[in-house]
Amino acid sequence: LGGTETYGKFIPTPFPDLLEEMLDVQAANFGCVNAGPEVFVREDALLETVSQAAACVVQITGAQNLTNRYYSVHPRRNDRFTVPTPLLRALFRQVDFTEFSFTRHMIHMLQGHSADRFEVLAEELRSAWVARMKGLLGQLRCPTVLLWLADTPPPNPGKRADLSGEPMLVDREMVAAVKPLATTYVEMVPSAAARAKGAEGM
Repeated sequence: LGGTETYGKFIPTPFPDLLEEMLDVQAANFGCVNAGPEVFVREDALLETVSQAAACVVQITGAQNLTNRYYSVHPRRNDRFTVPTPLLRALFRQVDFTEFSFTRHMIHMLQGHSADRFEVLAEELRSAWVARMKGLLGQLRCPTVLLWLADTPPPNPGKRADLSGEPMLVDREMVAAVKPLATTYVEMVPSAAARAKGAEGM
């Protein structure tokens, strides 16, 4: 289960396929482009299927793509912003939310409007992410591997939200909060040489 990296957008052989070959096991890729935990938590039939596996790898995805007290996202295309709640309208009174179709665009614009007020939203997203990830891991009745797959290790919590890193808004403290619910945790940070290849082969 995971987002764009698990799905393998533009990648001839996504990592679940590589694991299948390396480990000589059958692997099912349930990655979903731009997914947050939301897309999996809502799918009872999928969770039932996954729970019958020998193990499930759960990729850590960003905190911006989930429904929360301030806005909702599309249930299957989690990067799609659907509607603000009265709380968000009150927090950013001067913002016209009809301008936004995607969460990433909205998040960056709101931080640009007011970094101080954005911290209120960022804290809500962090709390919602932890709750949703705990809910997802708690529903899986098989061994689980929690996977951090990013260019850098999880960052330490900061006073201001840093939107440049991926998975967006997820820090070391949040990962520590959900790790106990997984069977094991794997931190995969590609080497400088791998990152330097960029889009080669895509």
